[in-house]
Amino acid sequence: MFYREFDESVFVRLDPGDPFVESIERIASLADMRTGFLCSGVGMLSDPVLGFFDVERDDYDVTELRGTFDLNAVHGNVTLREGSPAAHVHVVFNDRRHKLGGGHLIEAKCHITAELLLVRTDGLGLERLKLDEHPATRICPLAGFRPSLESTRGAAGAPSSG
Repeated sequence: MFYREFDESVFVRLDPGDPFVESIERIASLADMRTGFLCSGVGMLSDPVLGFFDVERDDYDVTELRGTFDLNAVHGNVTLREGSPAAHVHVVFNDRRHKLGGGHLIEAKCHITAELLLVRTDGLGLERLKLDEHPATRICPLAGFRPSLESTRGAAGAPSSG
């Protein structure tokens, strides 16, 4: 595993066998990244474990795949959870017949290499919290603002565009 910090970004190169999600969290910790976004990535994965969140059970339905897959896209974020960096990662990949798969990545091994770009957004102040009024989700409220699942206003109080 290799990483280099530049400007507000961190370039990451994973080596064969490196755990994908765990490595992102480790690098975020080493780089003292409190909040960031995983913006880009290419490479190959082995044996990905995917999850689909079941709200009723408050847990993931897990699918374990075997084999090697080409990583087409990866997106996600790094936030603090109980004081430590936690990565939330989604991937799209294909097998050797170009059949696509993807979803929430619980973990995978790097196969050959993976090259990733993390962008630091520490000033945003995101922290993943579990709320009593909606216990099955861990949302990312902005620091200094009361978390609200009904909120349609941005940080400055103006209506959001989305």
